[in-house]
Amino acid sequence: MVWLFPFYLHKQMMIHIGGSRVFANGRDFGNLTIFSTFMFVSRGFLQSTMAYQVESSKLAEEANLRQRTMAYWLIAALVIGTIGAYFTHLHAYYQHGANILEGGTTQGGYRVTLGRTEFEELSGFMKSHRPPDVQRTAAGLSGALIVAALVTLRTYFLRFPLHPLGFAMVTAYGGPLWGPFLLVWLTKSIVLRVGGMRAYKRLVPFFMGLIVGHFFLSGLIWGWLSIFNEMYRRYVVFFG
Repeated sequence: MVWLFPFYLHKQMMIHIGGSRVFANGRDFGNLTIFSTFMFVSRGFLQSTMAYQVESSKLAEEANLRQRTMAYWLIAALVIGTIGAYFTHLHAYYQHGANILEGGTTQGGYRVTLGRTEFEELSGFMKSHRPPDVQRTAAGLSGALIVAALVTLRTYFLRFPLHPLGFAMVTAYGGPLWGPFLLVWLTKSIVLRVGGMRAYKRLVPFFMGLIVGHFFLSGLIWGWLSIFNEMYRRYVVFFG
């Protein structure tokens, strides 16, 4: 899941714990301004770049290419891609206006909303500081303790069934993943108990085909149909 990490919450968590006043030296809002300016660093596809690097390294290994040569190409792709992305976005924004892109309204799309929200929150701090949020701080601390406990249990108890990453995934975004996770766990348990590792390995391509078919039908076909009918835009597949 690309969006599993707590994007946009790094600064928020610091403010939940200490409030906004501790980051402002009197009327100096430089720290809070920097937090808002670099908010975009806390959300994005940064973790996907690692996946691309690992895949490229594996491709180089299979094709008997030098890893250093592949690393040079990855660096070149990063530089060229970054320049191209900046040019594409800035050119479109200055030519058409960010407030009419991503939806055709005068309010802008999601990116514009994020920028405006940061500005409004910062201006709100200048009028009145936000006190520490005890409830959210306690919730964050509880989550950290639960993850630490799960890591400890998996370290000292062989085949402990609960994984800390699973805890984070099934509780994210309102918990829509616990159902699929339960189904996968149940299916895998039955296959291993009935057919053993041999049946498990033989069935891996079948289930990989289900995943690819799901992405193809829901991600591509549904997307094409949404051009002609708005109803198909209700089902969204995040390619992460």
